[in-house]
Amino acid sequence: MTQIRQSETTWRESRDKWAKIWFEKLSRFHGRKPQATWEFTADEVILFLRDHVRRKTPAWKRLKIIQSLMCYRRYIQAAPLDDLKFIQTKLEELARAEKVSGSAVIKPVWDMVRLAKESYFANESARARSQSSAQNSFWQPSISSPGWA
Repeated sequence: MTQIRQSETTWRESRDKWAKIWFEKLSRFHGRKPQATWEFTADEVILFLRDHVRRKTPAWKRLKIIQSLMCYRRYIQAAPLDDLKFIQTKLEELARAEKVSGSAVIKPVWDMVRLAKESYFANESARARSQSSAQNSFWQPSISSPGWA
């Protein structure tokens, strides 16, 4: 008798949970009630994923979406998923390319962080220079000052 480990059970529960979540989102996107009997097509999935591209969803997340929808079709609907395989393959390529080049969505965020840091350090440097020059010029007695004869 084989035992299923707790981690494997948790993984399956998580997989099924996300499969249902993305199926519900796909259904709502197409104006349908999320009913398990609806057999969605590859074209409907592509429209849904293109909407995510428009919203700047990174490729790795779109890959997770298609994987979840494939799980839904396989484990919940017990239907073939051959017509979705090419979408998964393409998103795997895009996710790899995005990872190598830096995400189109994440990269601007890091640019903003870099610019904020540069601005902060430039302001701190200028402030330190002005404080230093103020301290140096605060009291410099001159020969004509009283008491310095």
